[in-house]
Amino acid sequence: RPGSAWSERDDARRRNQQRLSTGSNASAASVEKVLEACEETARAVASPNAEGRRIQRLFDDVCGVRKGTKALDALALRLRADETLLRARATRCGPKVYDGASVLHAAAFHGQLHVIEAVLAIDESPLDPWTLDTAGPRFML
Repeated sequence: RPGSAWSERDDARRRNQQRLSTGSNASAASVEKVLEACEETARAVASPNAEGRRIQRLFDDVCGVRKGTKALDALALRLRADETLLRARATRCGPKVYDGASVLHAAAFHGQLHVIEAVLAIDESPLDPWTLDTAGPRFML
């Protein structure tokens, strides 16, 4: 649909792919990561009921789970089992977490070092300490 957010995203992705293939822009890989994050956010906004509740529960757990509890083990197991949760971005999660935060950013914002350690211990995790949030570089870990 011309003029829609989806077509603009697709156009941006196509331009970025051209930059990647020609090697004309060193930050093209970063742009691709931002586009992937935007796609996840768009998916969450497009189906707000079930997906929104699922993401809300995730960020509630990330912000409130205590170290050394079964709840932390259960959260780590959920994150290992479903990579989309690792890629999730906070969207309308209330005052606990700002919109655009990743799991790592939400955990850091609330001082949940044990959650950060659990996330970074996941093999093949798409997140690392250099993960950007969609609020900009001022919130980098």
